[in-house]
Amino acid sequence: MQYASFRNTVSGFTQLALLVQVAAAFATQPATIKIPDSTPIRLTVMDRLNSATSEVDDTVHFEVAEDVRVRGTVVIPRGSMASGHVVAVQHRKRMGQGGKLVFSVDFVRAPDGTDLSVRAQSERKGKSKRSVMPSPLHVLGRGKDLEIPQGTHILAYINGNHEISLANNSPAAASQTSSDPVTPVSPGDISSVVVTSTPDHSDISVDGKFLGTTPSTVRIASGDHSVTIEKAGFKAWQRIMTLSPGGNITLDVSLDKIP
Repeated sequence: MQYASFRNTVSGFTQLALLVQVAAAFATQPATIKIPDSTPIRLTVMDRLNSATSEVDDTVHFEVAEDVRVRGTVVIPRGSMASGHVVAVQHRKRMGQGGKLVFSVDFVRAPDGTDLSVRAQSERKGKSKRSVMPSPLHVLGRGKDLEIPQGTHILAYINGNHEISLANNSPAAASQTSSDPVTPVSPGDISSVVVTSTPDHSDISVDGKFLGTTPSTVRIASGDHSVTIEKAGFKAWQRIMTLSPGGNITLDVSLDKIP
């Protein structure tokens, strides 16, 4: 009995010591962290851009493709949003002159809500905080318009030093490493949804997450989802859709103009 009591006492002290160590570790964690200038960010283009249909100042949506880390801490998690706009458009012309499209990445949003300015080059040039990024793709053929497909990957860089709060970064997310296993989704559980709309270039959101602009084909896990199609100047369209595994659905939406 005395041995069991002693063992229980030691076990209690061990647990207490571990709790003290964990508490001390969290107490010493900084409340903020600095993201250095020129930190690279890999982005995915979420819209389909085309020099025949895109217009200057059109918004371009991006998504962070990989976790951005500073000293092992995730400061910008994969899936974070970024935004830019079309800077210049040149439609294809006669005599074989192809189209041209130039767009910018204006900012990427950190978990604490801070909008971080970015640029196209790894080395900072001048004092401008706007990144004018030429299209990473070339004209597809003589006399053709330039198209940048949805899902295209580009590389941008943090413009200047930025300090963000870690209050919204969960310890689990911050402690993950790039080698952590990710549970894959079975291809059979994914449905393909072809989304078209009148007018074109309307935003597609599923469960509150932006997935691209119409016309697009989006891949969504089976189950119930809230689908929203919206465009400035028109009433938003929203429905609850039930998708079966491996399904192929076509969704054609007509938006009503706001009077």
